Amino acid sequence: MKLLIAYKMNPIYYKVIVLGNDRSGKTRFCTSALGNNCTIHELRGYTEGVNTYTKRTDTTEIELWDTGRGGLRGGYFIGTDAAIILSTNDKDTRKYVIELSRHAPDARFVVVDPTQEYDANQILRNFNF
Repeated sequence: MKLLIAYKMNPIYYKVIVLGNDRSGKTRFCTSALGNNCTIHELRGYTEGVNTYTKRTDTTEIELWDTGRGGLRGGYFIGTDAAIILSTNDKDTRKYVIELSRHAPDARFVVVDPTQEYDANQILRNFNF
C-alpha cells in the first residue's frame, strides 16, 4: 500500500512599497489592485504611518505597503522587492528614486502618473511576480 502525502506549499512573498506625496492616490492604487478582496481602512483622507494590504494567489502573496505621513520612513524599505512611485513631476520622482536606491538598491520600480488612467493589476503583473 502506497501512502500519498499531499501538502500545500507556502506562497512566495513579495513586498511592494507604494510611494508618493500626500493625496497622490497611494491608497486608491492599493485598493484598486486588490479589487473586491479589500476593505478600505482609511476614509478620513490621509494615511498615518503605513497601511498594508495583501493580495494572495495560490503561488504568491504580494503585500502592498501604503506609506503615509510620519512613521519609520527608512524602515518601510526593509525587505522591499519592488516599488510603485505615484508622481506627476520629475522633482518628486527623483526624490523617491533616490530614497528607494538608498534603502533598497535591488528593488525594481515603476513610476505611475496618478492623473492618468491606469490598471493597478496590470502594473503589478508587469513585475512578473
